[in-house]
Amino acid sequence: MKRVFAATIGAALIASPLFASAQAKNFEGFKAELGAGYAQVKPASSGGTISPYYTYTAAADNLSTPLFFLGLGYDYAINDSWLVGVGGTYAPFNSNTGNQSVTVTSPLGTGAPTTGRYWFNNAYSLFIKPSYVLDKDSTVYGKVGYTGLSSNGDTAKVNLKGMMFAAGYSRNFDKNLYGFAEVAYAKYGDADLPTDYFAAKLGSTAVNNGTISASAMEIKFGIGYKF
Repeated sequence: MKRVFAATIGAALIASPLFASAQAKNFEGFKAELGAGYAQVKPASSGGTISPYYTYTAAADNLSTPLFFLGLGYDYAINDSWLVGVGGTYAPFNSNTGNQSVTVTSPLGTGAPTTGRYWFNNAYSLFIKPSYVLDKDSTVYGKVGYTGLSSNGDTAKVNLKGMMFAAGYSRNFDKNLYGFAEVAYAKYGDADLPTDYFAAKLGSTAVNNGTISASAMEIKFGIGYKF
């Protein structure tokens, strides 16, 4: 009777999530991903002084845009339940466009705002990715890393760089194909506007000290292939 009881307990444990989670090797390997999603971007500008006599303020609408991205990575099983990975993503298409304006104040007063468009492209990220195995087919994971993109306007282009954080869930469909869902946050630090940003309007001597920055929230879905 004791042997039957022990065998029953052993079978139950093997079938339990505790033992099912000991499947990290199921997720180990090189991976390629294709994904899509949605991003909400909030730009900001410090405004500034334009030498020698002008000041300005800048404003830009929040930008909502779909996103499409490619990803590559490698996950390594460090024990039965945990993996650590490295990877990167790249978004090859332009975002939607948003509206922006610049208002210049001179010794004679404040002029009418100059309006234009802005958009983003060449967004990328490089990250470290710890994952925890839930069962033989699914994991939850986090990401932390470095991110960048180009902020483009009708009269200027600025490269923004910063940090990104993400959390997600993946599930295997078979031994190679899997799907994932992810939420991410990126914070892009201050970048200097080009020194000749106002030169065309105010003269070749115009040099400004303004900066721009941005933050973004993203929701992503995709499929991947494990080699």
